[in-house]
Amino acid sequence: MNKVFILILTLCIFHVEVDAASKVYTRSGNLAVEGYDVTTFFESGGPQMGSSDHELSYDGATWHFINEENLELFKDNPETYTPQYGGYCIMAISQGRLTGGSTEHWIVFDGDLYLLCNQNALNNWLKSPYFHIWKADSRWPQILSIY
Repeated sequence: MNKVFILILTLCIFHVEVDAASKVYTRSGNLAVEGYDVTTFFESGGPQMGSSDHELSYDGATWHFINEENLELFKDNPETYTPQYGGYCIMAISQGRLTGGSTEHWIVFDGDLYLLCNQNALNNWLKSPYFHIWKADSRWPQILSIY
């Protein structure tokens, strides 16, 4: 009986820790990627600000799109368009920190969108992207429980 209680208590504590920080980085209003339409990062024109006229709730955040077509693209395959690590800065995660990414410092690499917190982080990440992806993968999503 005591072992079962300890197991349940441990699972409850782990669940609370994982939920400590949001899986998707948002700023005010629970808006993902600062309101930018994530599908536009993958186009040659670059990122464009979305609109609340084309809004979707996904993974605990609100996502904006420039039109209904892009909203449907996202809805059909959100894993393709959501930024890696929930939009947190990959360099910070690879170094054991949790910092929000910026729409001013981003890259689509191997078909995935990565946001970085500043130009210095982007420059450093570009020197060894696979290493930083490996380091960030080793810390994600457990790093959320620290914050």
